Amino acid sequence: MVFNEALADTEYGKQLMTVTLPPPNSVYVTTPSPQSVGVLNQLMWPVAVDTEAAYESALLAGRGAPGFDPDIITDAALTASINAHWPYADGETPPAADATSKKK
Repeated sequence: MVFNEALADTEYGKQLMTVTLPPPNSVYVTTPSPQSVGVLNQLMWPVAVDTEAAYESALLAGRGAPGFDPDIITDAALTASINAHWPYADGETPPAADATSKKK
């Protein structure tokens, strides 16, 4: 996944940084707070819709866990969807295309 410092500095980015989720493949289940769910939903569903066709195609082809397979839903596809649907606050503008990003 690509970390974008310019997006992290937006109002939504700051809200997103407060969300705590269990680690991937954890054996315990926690329920995020209603505030965390609201923050995640603003971006999660639009990105899910954008990647749905690739995910479904992978399932139909017998690929069991397409969400964990980077050649099915690529970092580039995720980054493009996130950038397209990022919920900017009033008065915020998208960062320049060359804004600081780094692999995480």
